[in-house]
Amino acid sequence: MTVNDNPPILADDRMDQILNLIQRYDPTFRFWDIIQLLDMPAANEWELILHYTRGGAGPFVDLQNYVDLGIGWTLKPKGFEDEEDGKAAQKLVEEDFRQRDFYTTMMQFGTYFRVLARSVIVKTYNGLGEFYSNPYAGVTGVDCINPMGLTDESIRNVMKDSTGTLKFQQLPIDGASGPSFSQDRVIYRTQNNLSTRAVLGHSAIQRSLTDLRTLARFPHYRNKLGHIYSQIMQSVKIDTAKMGESPLKSKIMNSWQEAKGLLNDSAKYYQKVAERGGTAAGYDWMDIEQSSFAGKEVKMVELEQQTLESIAFKFGVPLTLLAYAQSQVVNRATLEALTDVFISKQENGVRNSIYTPIIQNTAQEVLYQNDINEGHLEVSYNPFLSKDLLKAAQIVAAAWPTGAISRPEVRGELNLPAAVDLGGDEWKDMDPMPSPQAVTAATGEKVQLNVVKKVLAEYGLIAQINGGVQHARVPI
Repeated sequence: MTVNDNPPILADDRMDQILNLIQRYDPTFRFWDIIQLLDMPAANEWELILHYTRGGAGPFVDLQNYVDLGIGWTLKPKGFEDEEDGKAAQKLVEEDFRQRDFYTTMMQFGTYFRVLARSVIVKTYNGLGEFYSNPYAGVTGVDCINPMGLTDESIRNVMKDSTGTLKFQQLPIDGASGPSFSQDRVIYRTQNNLSTRAVLGHSAIQRSLTDLRTLARFPHYRNKLGHIYSQIMQSVKIDTAKMGESPLKSKIMNSWQEAKGLLNDSAKYYQKVAERGGTAAGYDWMDIEQSSFAGKEVKMVELEQQTLESIAFKFGVPLTLLAYAQSQVVNRATLEALTDVFISKQENGVRNSIYTPIIQNTAQEVLYQNDINEGHLEVSYNPFLSKDLLKAAQIVAAAWPTGAISRPEVRGELNLPAAVDLGGDEWKDMDPMPSPQAVTAATGEKVQLNVVKKVLAEYGLIAQINGGVQHARVPI
């Protein structure tokens, strides 16, 4: 046996013989490569966009994007000399983000990141080094662009560049050469756990491509089955023994063309009868049987559900949570169980590694542009599910007599505005910030109940209180 000989096989069936024959003419042919291509096909980025915009990937991507960024976030000041400076810096950056619609930029960035597994933000500065904004040019200063608009060659060159001098190049626009962007202006991120300077990432759409293609065809399958289910099938059976006793025997049995013609003519005849709803006449050696698929339907719903479950598994999204996002009729206890797993994974995944640094670094740039060089702002994402409002109300009731409820740190933990709302009848004739010595038992109880009502009202919920907090109704 030479080194070029194939290893011995256990069974030399017809398939092995064919493969060996092909490999004689094409030594590079590999059967398992073909199988792998069928089992794990590759899609170009246009197909990935298509599965998101028109296919079944949209709800999964949108849910992940909502959990990561759609719930919004709050910037909390850290490291400032005093509380007032921190509040001023926070207000400055939040107003800047609002004016340039930075929330939309991040949502677009997250969508491209989920769909194409890569995303790009381009920063634009004016002569003073501040973010440049021009609504007529569609520039806000921090803009997400389609990563497909950058040339593949320039991205690869930048990723290999160790000097930081090479630029990202945009594709030609209307025949003219596209603009180029220096590396300090571009945030290019890929969903790739195997490399930090990757050109491409690993999209969940690519991972579930076969299932998504199958899911896209289910409406066509249902259309065809619906057409079949609505039809009455007619079968014409000819008793050849009886027909052999008729004068037609010699004409039909001696020529296959005549026999075929008889069958065709019979089929057309009874088809016309069925369409017109008329009366049919036939020979005694010809029987007509009618049948339909009613009651024999293929369980398409189960097949489609299994396809959805496969897609959900590959996206890492529980179908129960997706059902909640679409219909909001899921049991709250189920949602809380899902939160412990899915939401926690989302919070400690792409959000922390990709989105949070971008938001915080952009906020820091805004501070530097406004000559604020002390402290920084940290991102605190809003909770995906409503907090335990009964617990929150009890904390407020206990903290109120101490005056601690006026502190922004405490109110932030309860997801309340930093400033106390002093309006309303419950604040009349009482000190909104009482000291422990000034609060008697009776007054303290009254204040506690009023504050609980106030907190639940700020949440937009209804509180049922009778001599104390009993329960808070949370709409699901």
